[in-house]
Amino acid sequence: MSPMHSGRLDVDAIRSRLNTRRIGRRIDYFDTVGSTNAEALERCAGSDADGLVILADWQTAGRGRLGRSWHSPRGGSVMLSAVVIDRSNRFLGDQISLIAAVAVHDALEQETHVSVDIKWPNDLLIRNRKVAGMLVESRPTDEAVAFVIGIGVNCLQHPGHFPEPIRPVATSLDMESSQPVVRETIVTSILTELDEWLAGDPSPSAESVREAWLARAAPMGGRVHLWSRGKEYAGYVIDVDPTGGLVVNLDQGGRCTFPPAHTTPVHSPAPE
Repeated sequence: MSPMHSGRLDVDAIRSRLNTRRIGRRIDYFDTVGSTNAEALERCAGSDADGLVILADWQTAGRGRLGRSWHSPRGGSVMLSAVVIDRSNRFLGDQISLIAAVAVHDALEQETHVSVDIKWPNDLLIRNRKVAGMLVESRPTDEAVAFVIGIGVNCLQHPGHFPEPIRPVATSLDMESSQPVVRETIVTSILTELDEWLAGDPSPSAESVREAWLARAAPMGGRVHLWSRGKEYAGYVIDVDPTGGLVVNLDQGGRCTFPPAHTTPVHSPAPE
């Protein structure tokens, strides 16, 4: 197993490079934290919470969709959460999730020169292996809704750093890109892309967000294995409504729409 070699995140370097209007106006860094999302949710009621970013080098209780854990060695990943306070009902949670996926997708392609696909509902893939994931959570505050956008990107890992069960389906930027992977640059690019979507007035339309997501999504026709409402399903994707669900022609016959709130992909070995 190769050692992590990046050291602590240089937060001063990130701050000095960042030129955003909203996202990252304040950045709080932790060497170790339970969960960046949990830390951000605790701070949502603060008067300066909008645009706050929580960064960490290691999470002891990182989490993903449907209560799953997020594992990463210290210093191996980008782990951040950004707070968006919506005081005028400009966004829905599903729309924020799509924006996050598009923003991270564009940041990674820009910095690595590697082709990235969005896999419904919240994963980013390189060569059909997961390199990043997102978890958007919300909490009501006084006359507003607070959204926390949690993002995890595998940056410096090599195969031995991944737990054996996910090793065939996981990857990192360092494994895939010929470009040097600098975590500070990845963070800066992600925050900049998020800001492009979330700091404008008026906010982007639901249709423009949907079109951007679909343009970056994995092609239709791919084979999927899904777990939904206590059962496993397999078939071929024939359509994606980013917020409404995945439409699948099932192996056992028939067509079914799988909503993201009750569905998670079941990993099968990635092709070589």
